Amino acid sequence: MALKPWLFLSGKDHMYSYRAWNDRRRFQRLNVNLTVWYRIDTPLYLRNLLPEGDIEASMLDLSSGGMAFLAEYHIPAYTILVIKFVLFKTKNDGLVSVSEPIRIRGEVRSSIAMESGKYRLGVCFKDVSMENKSEITGFVHDTSKI
Repeated sequence: MALKPWLFLSGKDHMYSYRAWNDRRRFQRLNVNLTVWYRIDTPLYLRNLLPEGDIEASMLDLSSGGMAFLAEYHIPAYTILVIKFVLFKTKNDGLVSVSEPIRIRGEVRSSIAMESGKYRLGVCFKDVSMENKSEITGFVHDTSKI
């Protein structure tokens, strides 16, 4: 019996019960392929374990509440990062505008090992300025309409 992604089963010996799964995310997510740079803010001991300075990674999705990115290193949950990225928008006349670099703090919520040897980090934004939140929300909203 094939299961739909929004269903899961439980039970024993082919006695299945189905229950709908609801997405609990508060913010609309947008799949992206952007470069992100991060560095460890806290805990301090992790700073000595990773290369000094900003580390480059590939952003996978973005919302006004957080992001996911593919990193070379396992970063434990609850680690606080300083994250930097740039957003691109295409105007009606076909020209591309580039945002000022967005710098934001985020807390790692998950770090999942991938088959590629990299890690998918789920990050929740912390202490977001109104300017950054507006820029990210506008980008997600405008790009989702395309």
